[in-house]
Order: sequence, then C-alpha cells, then structure tokens
Amino acid sequence: RTACCFLIFGYFLSRKSNKIKFLLCFCAYVKTIPNIFSLFLFSSYFYHRTFNNMIQRIQSLYFFAATLLLSLSFASSYFTFNVNNQAYDVTSCGINHLAQKVIIEKPQLFWVPIALQIVVLLLTIFMYKNRKRQLSLAWGAFFINVATSIWVFATAYSFFKTQTTSNPADFNMEMGFFVHASAFLFIFLGIKAVRKDKNLIDSLNRLR
Repeated sequence: RTACCFLIFGYFLSRKSNKIKFLLCFCAYVKTIPNIFSLFLFSSYFYHRTFNNMIQRIQSLYFFAATLLLSLSFASSYFTFNVNNQAYDVTSCGINHLAQKVIIEKPQLFWVPIALQIVVLLLTIFMYKNRKRQLSLAWGAFFINVATSIWVFATAYSFFKTQTTSNPADFNMEMGFFVHASAFLFIFLGIKAVRKDKNLIDSLNRLR
C-alpha cells in the first residue's frame, strides 16, 4: 500500500525524463532489494531535482564553504595570550583562564552571532529560486561576520590590555579567528555569483 502511494505521488510530480527512474526505484522497493539500497534510490529520486539545481550554481558551494568554516570555528581558539605568567585563550564561549582546570574568566556570547550566521547561510542556500531574498540574506550574513570578528578582537584585546602589567606579555591570533574571518570571503564570492546570475536572467527577460 505504501509503495503504491509512492508510485502515484511520484508519477504526477515527476518530469517525463524522471518517470523511468521512478519506476526503477519502485521495482527496487517492491522486489525487496535490501532496504539501504531501496532507500538510497528513493532519496536519490526525490532530492535529485532540488539538489541538482542547487549544486549547478557555484554560489551554493561558496555559501556551503562559509558555513563549514564557521562550524569549524566553534572548535578552535580565536586568541591566546599570557599575562603575569597566566595563560588565557578566547573561544566562542568567552575568555578562559588556562590553569590546571579551564575556568571561564569572562563569559561572552560570541557563539550566538556565529550560530546565527550558519542558520542564515543555510537559508541562503535553499533560497536559490528567489535571488533577491538570497542576496538580502547573504549580505546579512556578511555584515554579521564582519561585526562578530571586530567584536571578538576588541573584547579579547581590551581584556588583554587591562590585565597587562610591566611584566612581558604576548597576544597571539589563533586558527579559530582566521577560520571565522575568512568565511566572509566565501560569502562575498557567493554574493557576486548570485548577482551575476540575477543580471543574466534580467537581461534574458528584457530580450524576451
């Protein structure tokens, strides 16, 4: 019964070029080919049209790369510094005192705008059919990224200066900050690609 529902639903939604593919999926289902293989065929059919269109657009890859970089920044330190023989690092949760046990010296909500950027970029990827809205979301993620980078740096350096005395101290940028800051480059490249597509479609519409 479930298989018949899938068959009827898929027949009316599919393009002509995809009907053969759906019938093969249906045969795989009813002939009890192993469940994993059947599931793979069905998922391939239902998501083929959407994800094929998305991957064909280079901006989707740029936005996905930016999302991946922002996700990696959660697991890295942004800055490290030593003050009065005490080690500190800056992460997405705040400024930590690296003693025998890691203590959050100054909690911060850096993770909130980072998570917001990831959500906005994922929405941007799925808005590929509405380029105007896609541009708005991408610019929003771009400015949030720049503002967050400035906020993290300003907070870390301000804390470093207030703790620094006459003793030697060092302040180092770590991989997490570079990973987070470099995401804006991919966001900008994605914006350029969306605008290029938009201009091309507008020019084609004018020719019509």
